[in-house]
Amino acid sequence: MSQIIHTMPGEPAPTYIDRGEGVYLYTGDGRKLLDTTAGSTSSAILGWGHPAVLGAMKVQMERICHIDYKAWSDENRDRLAELLLSRAEHTLNRIYFSGNSGSDGIEAAMKLSYQAHHDTGKKQKNWYISRLQSYHGAT
Repeated sequence: MSQIIHTMPGEPAPTYIDRGEGVYLYTGDGRKLLDTTAGSTSSAILGWGHPAVLGAMKVQMERICHIDYKAWSDENRDRLAELLLSRAEHTLNRIYFSGNSGSDGIEAAMKLSYQAHHDTGKKQKNWYISRLQSYHGAT
């Protein structure tokens, strides 16, 4: 029996996943499932176990696994900003990386929207539309 308290304690425990390959997850009892969830880390977008992705991860982890994005800079963020801006069909010339999660992204978008309306004299635009019972971040 698992010692884990699951998110939904009254429900059966989530299916045990043994491994992932490409776009498939394999359960502990041998079933092959197409992973369309992407999970909280969006791994399904990249697939599971791709040699090029694993190789790039290994190279990066041998250099440095993690640094605080608020305190330090690194070439990867600069390269990503250049790549995103080079493929965009607009005249924007800067990028704001909001942080570690969707919560940070939603909060940053709300703040930027509010600030843009305020700065352009539209101070009455201070409401946000959201879906009922949708997750918009912990903050």
